[in-house]
Amino acid sequence: MQVRNSLLMEIPSAAFYHDLAAKMIEEGVLVLKGLDSKLSKNLPYDLQKLRCKVAFHALRYVAPIRELGNWLARRMWIEGPFIALHL
Repeated sequence: MQVRNSLLMEIPSAAFYHDLAAKMIEEGVLVLKGLDSKLSKNLPYDLQKLRCKVAFHALRYVAPIRELGNWLARRMWIEGPFIALHL
C-alpha cells in the first residue's frame, strides 16, 4: 500500500473524489486525515452534513480494539451494575 501525503489548498473537484473511490476499490482502505480543515468549515450546510455522515460511516475499529470493547461489554453485562469514572 502506498502512503501519499497531500495538503488540499482548495475544495477538491469531483474528479478528486472519483480518484479516491477508485483507490478505495483497489486498496480496500484509505486513511483520510485532516477532514476538519478550515476549508471544510466553509462548506454549505448540506455538504458539511454529508461530509460528517460519510466520515462517521467510514469509521471502523481494528480487530484488537473491537475485541477489547466486546470483552468489556460482555463483562459489564454479566457482572451486573457498574460505575465508570473518567479522571
